Parts: sequence; structure tokens; C-alpha cells
Amino acid sequence: MSKEEEFPIIFRGTQIDANFLKGILESEGIKVFLRDEFMASTNPWAVAPGAMAPVKLVVMKKDLEKAKEIVDEFQKKRHKQGNE
Repeated sequence: MSKEEEFPIIFRGTQIDANFLKGILESEGIKVFLRDEFMASTNPWAVAPGAMAPVKLVVMKKDLEKAKEIVDEFQKKRHKQGNE
């Protein structure tokens, strides 16, 4: 099993959104890892939505379904706020 299969990426976004979402997931008992956080710190313009190197949230495969539900809900609320 490859690393990507064992630790799937569930979110790509800005450092702020990734850290906020990480806190939500951890409060639900899901272990979360950040990838490319250093790149976001050194080159913040590179992590804007649609950029080449956004911060990624990675979870263990066993937590994937629960984490996806939480991420989907977060994104729905975020999208709704942006439309108000």
C-alpha cells in the first residue's frame, strides 16, 4: 500500500483554512497531519486557491469517511458565508 493510499489527502487550501479545519477534525478525535505547511509559510502567495502548492490535510485511512463528512460540512458553510 502506498503512502497516499494509507494517508489520503482530504483537503487542499490556505494555511489558515487548513489549520482551522485541523482543529475541528482533532476535536472529533481524528489524527490529522499537515503537508506542505513550510511552503505556505515561506511562499504564502503560492498557496492561494488554485495555486501549485496549497497546504494539504492528511488523515489515516481508517478515519477517511468521518473526516470527509466534516470537511464537506466545513466547505458548505464556508461557501455559504462567501455568498452572503
